[in-house]
Amino acid sequence: MVNVRKVYEAAYQNDRPNRKEIRITGWPKDRHQACIFWAGTGERVLDVGCGNGVVLYNLQEHFRELHGTEFAFSRVISARETLKDLPAYVIQNNIEDGLPYPDTYFDTVISAATIEHVVDVLYALKEMYRVLKPGGRLLLITPNVAKLTNRLRLLLGKFPSTSFDNEGVNFTHANVLMDGGHFHYFTYRSMRLFCQQAGFKPIYSYGIGTFGRLHQLWPKLLSGNIVLLAYRQKQ
Repeated sequence: MVNVRKVYEAAYQNDRPNRKEIRITGWPKDRHQACIFWAGTGERVLDVGCGNGVVLYNLQEHFRELHGTEFAFSRVISARETLKDLPAYVIQNNIEDGLPYPDTYFDTVISAATIEHVVDVLYALKEMYRVLKPGGRLLLITPNVAKLTNRLRLLLGKFPSTSFDNEGVNFTHANVLMDGGHFHYFTYRSMRLFCQQAGFKPIYSYGIGTFGRLHQLWPKLLSGNIVLLAYRQKQ
């Protein structure tokens, strides 16, 4: 039986702290820039699946407290090192066990390149909704399986993998899970439906990529990542 946690620990055992400054000139071009661009400001931010902590590090001027969760403890260690000497708190957590925070605790929750690794998507989104303050925002970023290049792959009879090349089959990588552990594949519409079912509204859609705002012209086809900004309504 595969121990998923051990697989991820092996994949990220060489992860290192990262205090790189994320520079944004104009429209965001990648998911890290998108996180900074749309995170907003407030008292507390939570990054679910915070990786090495680089996004939280770049949000230190936006929020009074920085919080992060990670599934692999090796990444918890690197994130804590990235965020040392800051008002930051990083814990090991699987969101499917529940988030260990009170209701209505955060102004912003970020989930970037994480939801596709979660088995129970709806439960995870409901947990993010629960810990958000009324009026708080969820910034959700996940690969867009329906982008133009993936549609062409399907036309050619190839699986539209969103992590590994070679149709998601890569046995030379430390993480040998199919397609890098991506369990689910989303379109803008399906991701929006999940967010609505979890209680979020309004929900705004954005497209990002190398060519900046051009990806916003037709995000469903031109954006490699789905970017949704979803709100918990004010009471």
